[in-house]
Amino acid sequence: MRSRALSLTLGMVVMIGGAIFGVTPAQAQTSDCRAGHFCMWNDERRSGALDSMYAIAWQRGRISQQYVDRVSSVFNNSPRHVRIYQDYDQGGKFIQLAPGDFLPDLRGVVIYNPDGSFFDVNTFNDRASSYYVI
Repeated sequence: MRSRALSLTLGMVVMIGGAIFGVTPAQAQTSDCRAGHFCMWNDERRSGALDSMYAIAWQRGRISQQYVDRVSSVFNNSPRHVRIYQDYDQGGKFIQLAPGDFLPDLRGVVIYNPDGSFFDVNTFNDRASSYYVI
């Protein structure tokens, strides 16, 4: 039930973000983020440099050094859930994306505490340091 509520919440964030910024998940799927990848951009709305990680090949790790504390938009074009953490080694607060989730602007997203409890809707812009694939 909790994961369904999370999915619904994230879905609403994506819909609101799309309405505000004019970008929808369908548009994100036509971007340069290939199927099976989790993609991050260093600017809002899929602009700036792109870093693409293949979601099935890895389980956890650090964000590429060139992207640490620089990620501003993300698209989970993989079949797995992905958590992005603010600290190295999957520590600190995190955001979670279901397959197909696109967050065009990390300045207003649902953030969770390290124990998985709800923290707030707040900024996660330029705070990503590590990831975990569920």
